[in-house]
Amino acid sequence: MSYAVVILAAGLATRMGRPKQLLPAGGVAMVRRVVEAACRTAADPVVVVTGAYGAQVARSVAGLCASCVENTHYETGSYSSLRTGLEAIAETQCPAVVLVADMPAIPTEVIEAVGRSLEQGSWGVLTDYSDGPGHPFGLSAEMISSLPVTAPDRFIFDMLETDERAERLTYQTSKPLDVNTPEDYEMLGEAEG
Repeated sequence: MSYAVVILAAGLATRMGRPKQLLPAGGVAMVRRVVEAACRTAADPVVVVTGAYGAQVARSVAGLCASCVENTHYETGSYSSLRTGLEAIAETQCPAVVLVADMPAIPTEVIEAVGRSLEQGSWGVLTDYSDGPGHPFGLSAEMISSLPVTAPDRFIFDMLETDERAERLTYQTSKPLDVNTPEDYEMLGEAEG
């Protein structure tokens, strides 16, 4: 069994004040770095969910292994983007590793580990770091089929944290930087220094 990767890149980036998924990180747009990491795995398909800056995001990942799908309701929150991405892979009936476009330093090895856990039959996978849970997370086909149409943005994390069927992959490192604010972006610049 294979697994898909769904990358959430539809947000308005209101805390950043500009399209964070398009900000440079290592010489390319953050979203492109995340897609490149996903393309180095065995994932098939790789889907990027666009929204607020859809055309620019699609251009920034052109030529990579990913396809783009538009969330026309992106302003309602990230859960609607997740549902859009999961609907795009529904015909494959495969599990999904979910990433965010504003985490450009996500290690390929972590994506692969979540994917392997799903391939081995995990119902759901939560990635735990030394400073708490973070992306990516993994959803089995069974879990995907049981998800509600609408839910709060933290619904999946809450479900994975409390359901005993979820597997936890634990890393003794801090979460990769999730770039949400100008201060976060400055820290990324220092980290990439």
